[in-house]
Amino acid sequence: MSRGLQLLLILLTLLFGGWANEAYAQVCQGSCNANQCQTSTCNCNCYTYECNCYTYSCNCYWYICGCGWACYCYWTPIYCCDCWGCWVCGWYVTCYCYMYCWSCYTCSTCRACSTCTACSTCPVCTNTNFTNDNNNCGGCGKRCASGTNCCNSSCRNYQTDSANCGSCGNNCANSFGSNGICCGGGCKNKSNDNNNCGSCGNKCTGGKSCVNGSCVCPSGQTDCAGVCRNLQTDRNYCGSCSTNCVSTIGSSGYCCSGSCKNFNTDSANCGGCGNVCTGGKFCSNGTCVCPAGQTDCGGVCKNLQTDASNCGACGKVCSSSAPTCCSGSCRNLQTDNNNCGSCGKVCTGGKFCSAGNCVCPAGQTDCGGVCRNLSNDVSNCGACGKVCPGGNACCSGTCANLQSDASNCGSCGTVCTGGKTCQSGTCKCPTGQTDCAGICKNLQNDPANCGACS
Repeated sequence: MSRGLQLLLILLTLLFGGWANEAYAQVCQGSCNANQCQTSTCNCNCYTYECNCYTYSCNCYWYICGCGWACYCYWTPIYCCDCWGCWVCGWYVTCYCYMYCWSCYTCSTCRACSTCTACSTCPVCTNTNFTNDNNNCGGCGKRCASGTNCCNSSCRNYQTDSANCGSCGNNCANSFGSNGICCGGGCKNKSNDNNNCGSCGNKCTGGKSCVNGSCVCPSGQTDCAGVCRNLQTDRNYCGSCSTNCVSTIGSSGYCCSGSCKNFNTDSANCGGCGNVCTGGKFCSNGTCVCPAGQTDCGGVCKNLQTDASNCGACGKVCSSSAPTCCSGSCRNLQTDNNNCGSCGKVCTGGKFCSAGNCVCPAGQTDCGGVCRNLSNDVSNCGACGKVCPGGNACCSGTCANLQSDASNCGSCGTVCTGGKTCQSGTCKCPTGQTDCAGICKNLQNDPANCGACS
């Protein structure tokens, strides 16, 4: 057969399939038994030995084989095909393309013969382990897609398959039960994994943690715009997600038990929540302090000016002799002229303190707040406000003229006796009489004092 005729038959086979094969077979005039070529009697002097078991005759052409043939490629790679596709035979490889297995596989995708009713063997894949071969997973030619691996005859993604996580047979359920999931080739517990909560890659943020597959805030906190907040203590989210103590009160605003408080002035929360000012103190600029005029004595505010237990200094106790603290000094209000009956009450007008009362000395009378002696006070003679006439003196409560009063001559109580009279404030004998031993005598007619005092 000429080389030109061979090439023509090859072209006809490509274009018209089966009838070209038969035409070519008539040229060869070979013979073969059913399903087996007898190359010894079917020699068409070709470069390859090929048998068309469909027509039981030899087909002699160079590269192309017909539908349903077996291609024995002993010298050079050629194409083996069936009615659905073809592949290139390698060196010394036999490519079987049984027409009865078309429904199960093609030459380009050879599947396990166990699925073909008319096939008993699969010569192409006799040495393949279908359980773990990525190129023949579960059958000849069944390639696993990129990113998957053959595991027990099925293509599995070791990055996501919970039953085969990271490797074949590594079941996440063995470690985490029904909560086991495969994330990035590692088994994770979707029930409590903060980076894979409920599903792979679902990260719990904003202070949340994974609980039963959901990102939740810790007990006592509330989700405010994706961040966990303690509404009892957070000054920016106090009592609710929308209440800001700084906006409400200012820089001294803080949250205590869900309410905004002013740490500068709140005596129940002074400088901090629950810091109560006690002992008489109040809150000033965030510090518990005593009122003006008081001193902190052991945590209690004391007035050192009036406190008998802390008089003038903390812990200084007034004695029973001076039991009252007045202006920081212990005093006896019963006798102290400057603190009579009460601190600061001063006895004036000549009075003194007696039994806690300001009183005048004995023999004196209180006249308009001033002690007066009504016996000799010319302005209060015998009674408050009774004024003796000019030049008179008050003698025993009576106004007297000391110049002429014989009972008060020259001074109160000076009585002129012996017949004398008060003359210009002096007791003198009447004219014509002489003082003889305190008695006025008329030396002219007194027989006992005749001419002279005897």
